[in-house]
Order: sequence, then C-alpha cells, then structure tokens
Amino acid sequence: MASAEQRRGSWRNGGAAVCVNYAVHADAAEAVVAEIATAGGRAIAVAADVARSAAAEAMIARTEAELGPVTILVNNAGLAWQGTLDTYDREQVARMREVNVDGVIHATRAVMGSMRARRYGRIVNLASIAAIGTALSGNAFYAATKAKVVISRGVLPWSWVRTASP
Repeated sequence: MASAEQRRGSWRNGGAAVCVNYAVHADAAEAVVAEIATAGGRAIAVAADVARSAAAEAMIARTEAELGPVTILVNNAGLAWQGTLDTYDREQVARMREVNVDGVIHATRAVMGSMRARRYGRIVNLASIAAIGTALSGNAFYAATKAKVVISRGVLPWSWVRTASP
C-alpha cells in the first residue's frame, strides 16, 4: 500500500498533473494544456468520448502512462440539448444521457481499479443546478441527466467501498 506521502507526492512537487479530456474542441483543450505548462505544471490533452467505455479506459491508460497514477478524477463532461415533450428526439436525449450519465460511470470504472490498489483516490462529479429543478423551458431532459449524476454520487461510492478489499 502506498504511504500518505507517496499518495500525495504530486502536490508537494508542484501540483497535480492534468489530463484535459475533449470530444470536439482540440484547440480549447490544447490552450488549457499550454496554460498549465506556462504555470509550470504538466498536462496532456486526450480526445475521448467518455460515453464509450473503451474510450474512457484508453484515456485513463494513456494518462497513467504519460503522467502517472490517477489520484483525482473530475467528471465534468456534459452535453446539453433543449427539447420539450413536443420536440422530443430520442437520439438527442439518448446521446445526452450517454455523455452526462454513462460517462461518469465509464470514467469512474476506468480509475477505480488502480485507486483500489493504492487504497487512495478522490472522485469529483460535477453536475448542474438544473439537477435540483429548473424553470427553463426545454431543460427537463438535461436536468434529468444531471439529477442522475447527483443521485449516483450517494450510491456509487458505497458500492465501490463494499466491494473493495480490506
């Protein structure tokens, strides 16, 4: 098992190394990487559609190969589509759910084995205030996906802990 010093070593050596994930905007991701590098940090940009488990696993594998073990995962991928019951589009809603909900699951599953092995890790799931209710027209389907992320935060960690080795 890694010592507390080993687990937190990256913080003492100038901060965490960062993987900037993107699905579409490579230029924006590279700009973030450049900003981190300018500040003296280490970062890479990785294209991955987290809605696909294989892509999330490949992103984490590349991150660990280039930057070291993932000790902090921030799930912040999000896709919004505005629609109402009148304009409902099954494909748009399914894609939004795949990114906003399944993406959290895929990325979390991709890191949990190594976090378990080190007996250390932090996972931050970002959602939206829309998850707790919104009056914005056309936002109900998006809000439902973000509510699922909020609800899962209370369930997923316990399922992980219960299956973790002592």
